[in-house]
Amino acid sequence: MDTDRRRHPRYDIMAQVRVLRGTVNYILDVSNISVVGLFVSTAGLPRMPWFRAGQRIELDVFTPEELENIRVFGRIVRLEEGVDGASRGFGVQFVDVDKDTQIKIDRLVELAKVHSIQPPPLPGMGPGGNGD
Repeated sequence: MDTDRRRHPRYDIMAQVRVLRGTVNYILDVSNISVVGLFVSTAGLPRMPWFRAGQRIELDVFTPEELENIRVFGRIVRLEEGVDGASRGFGVQFVDVDKDTQIKIDRLVELAKVHSIQPPPLPGMGPGGNGD
């Protein structure tokens, strides 16, 4: 992680995003989120050539914990493909975010941050894991 030059920390999250393309809604998994963007996983799906770097997209982000979807616009800033050419996902930077939407994103990031904190080891479980 020393090579990660991002200004905003990312947190793993169990969420989904709806992306509208024409008349088709794609429901995809979100792998991680920060206050300025998210990563959409397309792992296991065929390559989706209609998602391109620089493309502006409209997203509805939703999680089981939140009652309200977060509608936000974003720009695809990077694409990742698997070694076999299958899609792995794309990074999205949020754009034109109003104050109310940013508050919702911030709340979602805080929720992800809390859930990503690992619990401390059990008492008596040292590095060797045998209670010594």
